[in-house]
Amino acid sequence: MGKNPCFLFYPNDWSHDLEEHPLEIEGAWIRICCKLWWSETRGLLTRSYEHWARILRVSPEESQRILTYLSAYSICDICVTDHGDVTVTSRRMFREDRERQQAAERKRRQREREANHADVTIASSVPVPVSVTDTKKKEKKKTLAPTYNFDLHQWDNLNGKMEVWFKAFPAVDITLELNKMGAWLEDNPKNRKSNFASFINRWLTKAQDRAPRKENIPGVWND
Repeated sequence: MGKNPCFLFYPNDWSHDLEEHPLEIEGAWIRICCKLWWSETRGLLTRSYEHWARILRVSPEESQRILTYLSAYSICDICVTDHGDVTVTSRRMFREDRERQQAAERKRRQREREANHADVTIASSVPVPVSVTDTKKKEKKKTLAPTYNFDLHQWDNLNGKMEVWFKAFPAVDITLELNKMGAWLEDNPKNRKSNFASFINRWLTKAQDRAPRKENIPGVWND
C-alpha cells in the first residue's frame, strides 16, 4: 500500500448515488471508505460483524443491517465468508488502486529499458580503430580534389573567349565581371572549380539576367 494520505472524492457521483438514502447510510459509508483506504489491499477489507460494529460505532446487529443495506443498493460489494467474516469492497477505490499500481509498474519497466538502452549506446560509442588503408584513401581523395589555379587577371588566356562573351552577354560589362570573379575566387579558394568555362558562363548569365533591360536599340540585348 502506498503512502498517499488522501483519496479522490467525487461530489457529483456521491450526491447522485446517495442522495435518496438515509443520512446514517451516508455517514456509515464514508467511515467505511476511510477504513478501506488504509487497508492492506486498498479498497477491500475483511472484518467480523463485531469489528465492523466498532468501526461504525453501532451494535453488531446494527452493523449487519447497515452492511446489508449497502449491498442491497449496490453501494458497495459485500461478501460473507463461511466463518462469518464480512468482506467490503469499494469498486472504484479498488479499481483505481489497481490502475495506479499498473501505471507504476509500466514506468518502472520503462526506466529499466531506458537504462539498458543507455548502456548499449555507451558501449557502441567506443571509437572503432581506423585502418591505415582507410586513412590513405581519405588523403588520396583530398589530393585529387579539383582546384583552380587560373588567374583571371591574365587576360591573354581569355582573349579567345572575350569576343564570344561580348556577343552572348551584350548587357554585361565583361571586364568588370571578370575582375569580380577573380576577387571572389581569391576570397573563396575552397569554391574554385576545375571547369572554369562553365563557371564563367554561369556567372555572366546571372549578370546578364540582373542587368537593366534596354529595348529597341539595335545591337543591344532585348527580351
